[in-house]
Amino acid sequence: MGHYYFKAGRWMENQKKPNTKKILLIIGAIVLAVVILVGAAYGFYYKYYASRITEGDIGTIKDDSEVMKTPDAYKGDVLNILICGIDYDVDDEGRDYSNGLGMTDVILYVTFDLKQNQVSVLQIPRDSFVGEEVLTGGTCKINAVFSNGDNKSSRISNLAKVINDQYQLPIDRYVTIDMKAFRTIIDTFGGIEMNIPWDIYDDYGNVIEAGTKKIDGATAEFILRQRHMYNTGDYGRLELQQYFYSALLRTLLDCPLMDLVKVAPHWLTYINTDFDVSELMSLAVNFKNLDMSNIYVVRSPGGGCDYYPSTGKAKQSVFNVNAENLAILLNEHFRPYSEDVSVDELNAPKDLEYPLGQTNDPGRYMGEVNG
Repeated sequence: MGHYYFKAGRWMENQKKPNTKKILLIIGAIVLAVVILVGAAYGFYYKYYASRITEGDIGTIKDDSEVMKTPDAYKGDVLNILICGIDYDVDDEGRDYSNGLGMTDVILYVTFDLKQNQVSVLQIPRDSFVGEEVLTGGTCKINAVFSNGDNKSSRISNLAKVINDQYQLPIDRYVTIDMKAFRTIIDTFGGIEMNIPWDIYDDYGNVIEAGTKKIDGATAEFILRQRHMYNTGDYGRLELQQYFYSALLRTLLDCPLMDLVKVAPHWLTYINTDFDVSELMSLAVNFKNLDMSNIYVVRSPGGGCDYYPSTGKAKQSVFNVNAENLAILLNEHFRPYSEDVSVDELNAPKDLEYPLGQTNDPGRYMGEVNG
């Protein structure tokens, strides 16, 4: 039977059989072209993102043999990441920002249990006392270690080694974020919905009332910067940040992966890391499979006090970690596959008191926070 085609208002019979081989060649060429285009696009994005995610003068943990990392026996099961928010703005306390290098005013230690698909996040207060033997440019606080440590080529290693020593925690990779980036990051998502648990106010009478509302980048910055309103200072602000992390995580987890890829160029320039792009892609896939109820966030236990340096410099208001409670916390949530570490093995300073009282934060699972 012949083949028909429509021409000049009527059906015409065509006795030729379709050229199956030619059709297959055309289909094959189309498939090949698509594969080449996808490969080219992947290569472009790989090179593009690799060029945007830089280490700058921060250095790398990946290649620093002196930084304690996760033992080989547990690699693939757990990944330990140091995440820092670096602040460059001189605030009303007139702090020393070390010639523009900034201070790590947000320090998060993240244990990603890849095997169980769980995450534990330790908030380390920026004023945590680290002792005078740690060279921190005139202060004894952990937020100054980054910019004032001995290692000038890998500044992030300065901080990593202190956490290694005083907390006995391994660190495999790092991510630093310019605190100025929060406006941009949040605005690229069109704002985020956050549960504000109490009224937030500054010294000038500006107030954001409690309640669940959508906030933009400027509002988020206002909320995150306020600390004078808390009797416990920065420690109280860290509790509020748990609500912010819940809101941000919920937004990221609900956002399609390709949408995250599209908005990434807007804020990648604010980020430094020693992850390579392929590692980040793999981590993103694991992250997207997380459940909010499996993300635990907790503050270091302890309390505030005044410290008088032996050098005769003015007193410093510091946060003194309670080493006994810290040992229990770390063993329960941050050593999923390694042996427990006793309080005697922690090298965190233990000789300060707590005249202003102390807190042993129970922590929160992000699924419990109405973000």
